[in-house]
Order: sequence, then C-alpha cells, then structure tokens
Amino acid sequence: MMDVRVLRAGGLSDAEIVKILELEQQERAAARRETNRKSQQKHRARKRVMDDVLTGDDDLRRARRGGRGTRLPDDWAPSLADQDRALAIGLSEAQIQTEGEKFRDYWRARVGARATSTNWSLNWNNWCRNAMERYGNGHGHGINGKRSAIEIAGELADEIRARESAAGIGGPADLFGGR
Repeated sequence: MMDVRVLRAGGLSDAEIVKILELEQQERAAARRETNRKSQQKHRARKRVMDDVLTGDDDLRRARRGGRGTRLPDDWAPSLADQDRALAIGLSEAQIQTEGEKFRDYWRARVGARATSTNWSLNWNNWCRNAMERYGNGHGHGINGKRSAIEIAGELADEIRARESAAGIGGPADLFGGR
C-alpha cells in the first residue's frame, strides 16, 4: 500500500492521490479474485477425480454432489445386478422384462420434483418387491403366504354360486364378465 505522505511529498494533488489509491485497491482485489478462482478450480478438479473414483457414474456423482435427484434416463434398463436382485426377490425373467418396461414408462411420464431420484436401483428394488406382492408366490397367495381379502372374497363368491346352483336357486353365475 502506498503511503499518502510520500505521494504528497512528490507534489501530487489530493485528487491524483485518491485515483492512485483506488487503482491500487482495484489491482489488489483483481489479484485476490484470480487467486480464489485458481484455488476453486483446483478444488473442483480434485473433487471430480475423487467422485469418479468412488462412483464411476456421472449421474450418481451429480446427485450426490448437489443432493438433488436425477430423472430416469430415457434409455434406462435394469442393470445385471438389478436383475439378479429381482430374481432373488422371486420375479421370473419375463416378469422382470414386463416390470422394467412399466417402471421406465411410469417414471418417464412423471413430472416435477417427484420424478427424480438419487438412487434408481433402490427404486427398482422397491418396485420389484411391490410387483412380487401383486403377482403372489404362484400359489394364489401374496408374498407372505397369506391370501388377500380379494382372493378370499372371490373364493367365497364361487362357493356360494356353486351351492346356489346345486340347490337350483340364484341368478346367472357371471353378471359382470368376471368370475
């Protein structure tokens, strides 16, 4: 920083001294900004390298860095690990294919903040578990081995219709094209 006494002794006016001091202050601020810019660039480069090493996934890295989710990619398909987990849950390969298409269509059609996720694999796992509950375990029972209320009601309705038919009473067996 320049000493004002030295500048006055040099015969400069107050206006010239103020202008010199302002220029000096601007130069210091520009140098400080440049130093901060270079430091920030180094920091970001180190962080990118670490994120690449840890995740290897640009979308996941972006999601972790910002705490924000990403939309499901247009070309999403369950990874091999996702498919293995779906098989372990109990879905068949055909069901995995069908559920994968439904999952992709559902999430691509959603809009707004609720259409994003920070971990699509976890969403896929939950989707598969819910699908398994819908499909049941192949014996007409849900994933926990218990019959749903709808299954029980359907069986009771079938039994009532059979008894009515045997007794010669009751109406047509199928009014709505269902059972």
